[in-house]
Amino acid sequence: MSSFKSAWKYRDHPNLKIVWYEEMKKDLISVIRDVSKFLGKHLTEYRILKLDDHLYIDNFRENFNKTNPGQGMEQFIRKGKVGGWKEYMTDEKLTEWNNWIAKNMEGIGFDIKFEL
Repeated sequence: MSSFKSAWKYRDHPNLKIVWYEEMKKDLISVIRDVSKFLGKHLTEYRILKLDDHLYIDNFRENFNKTNPGQGMEQFIRKGKVGGWKEYMTDEKLTEWNNWIAKNMEGIGFDIKFEL
């Protein structure tokens, strides 16, 4: 069973918070506020803005590479674009991926299919 599938059945549990990448791209500051509230932590506006700056994709990539030098991880953080996966996916891999998703998400009411 996939980790997502096992977590999805608890999506309404008060101790589980699912955060979508697309939401973070759309409004990261709101997501930071929402997650800090979920965790019961108060963040000042300064800390929220500082965290937003730290998580900005270019800064995040630079900080990640600084803390993981010489490990060949330079490409681990890509462009940070929604749909950026399309630049890396062949038709064959996409079919394989969609088949895996269909099999592993079956029966949970979460229907998704990716297209190039």
